[in-house]
Amino acid sequence: MALQHQWEAVRTKQLDKQWAEAKLAAEDAAAQGRYDEAIRSFEAFDPGGLSDWKARRDTMIAGYRSRKAAADDAGAATAAAAGELTHGLILYYSFDEPPANGVVPDLSGQGNPGAASGVEWTAEGRHGARWCSRPATARSA
Repeated sequence: MALQHQWEAVRTKQLDKQWAEAKLAAEDAAAQGRYDEAIRSFEAFDPGGLSDWKARRDTMIAGYRSRKAAADDAGAATAAAAGELTHGLILYYSFDEPPANGVVPDLSGQGNPGAASGVEWTAEGRHGARWCSRPATARSA
């Protein structure tokens, strides 16, 4: 019985060391966005027939797969938005005329009007007209 206990202690120590190495490698890879590599770090961890270690490993793999999916979704959304931004002028606000009822017309033709609040229009700007803001309340969107 004592020999069995010693063997289990040695095996647990080996698994702890392998787990720490796999976790460190996975965290380093994930921090750099390399989720497939992080997943492989845990897939290579072999706890033998020990189900509690397998459950820990499978939980980590599932977590990195989830993070990878979220990163892929975010990357796709960013790429789509970037693609939209490269197709020309998105909006153009002129300061040449005062906003009508607080609405700043978009002169780009893209239909993106803005709103002015807490600003005053003046025809005496550096290069034509301009807006003067009241610092505490000024904003435009």
